[in-house]
Amino acid sequence: MSKATTPPTSRGRTWLFRAVALALGSALGLVGAEWIARRLPPETRGFEYHDELFTRPNEFHPDDRAINSLGFHDGEPIADRPGLRRLLLLGDSYAASLSVKREETVGSRLEAQLELGSQEPWDVIAVGRPRWGQREELAQLRVLAAPFEPLSCSSTGRC
Repeated sequence: MSKATTPPTSRGRTWLFRAVALALGSALGLVGAEWIARRLPPETRGFEYHDELFTRPNEFHPDDRAINSLGFHDGEPIADRPGLRRLLLLGDSYAASLSVKREETVGSRLEAQLELGSQEPWDVIAVGRPRWGQREELAQLRVLAAPFEPLSCSSTGRC
């Protein structure tokens, strides 16, 4: 009796068929999962949508979301007095620092570092929003430069 063996071309076709079937099955599974995920509202996926920004529920304490009189997530600007040095920090979500407490924002930390190396008080005014670009930063610079007369301005955005 002779054993029947499959020709080599048949084995290659079987392997190719399995690889194609696996790739198609994986692609269809991923497309289906993406389709389902896009139809679920953000709240069911653990997010909230406020002020054009996705956040996680309870990510911030109510006090941490407080904004100053200028409408930004920063402390109130210090009243002008002799010797006060002021820096206007403009930017996008990095300058806005919405994911941290006000004491931990980039503006607050920069102000603390500047005061460590200086005998004079500093006031860093952080102005930023998620997705801001240079146009929005320039518009805010035009609005805030005159009333606050900063010693310098800095941008955290891409130049």
